[in-house]
Amino acid sequence: VKSIERNLAEANLSLNRHATLTTPAPTLSVEEMEVTNGMPWSDTIGESDHPDPLLYMPFWEWQLEHMKSSLTNLQTDESSLADFGY
Repeated sequence: VKSIERNLAEANLSLNRHATLTTPAPTLSVEEMEVTNGMPWSDTIGESDHPDPLLYMPFWEWQLEHMKSSLTNLQTDESSLADFGY
């Protein structure tokens, strides 16, 4: 049976280990990331008979503007760019 002191010491070591990890500052601004991904889209890459094939683009533009105006620390996350590239 572990003592409470031992449990607290292990928890403290775990917290200290995580406290030393740092996240690198983003190198691209939100606007630069948009351009990197060709946003906002003005045309579809597929064929569509729909009169407005970019159905969700107005929502995306509204959502992004809302996040820019409402969030004080909005940053890009470049860590997963390779996972979602095309």
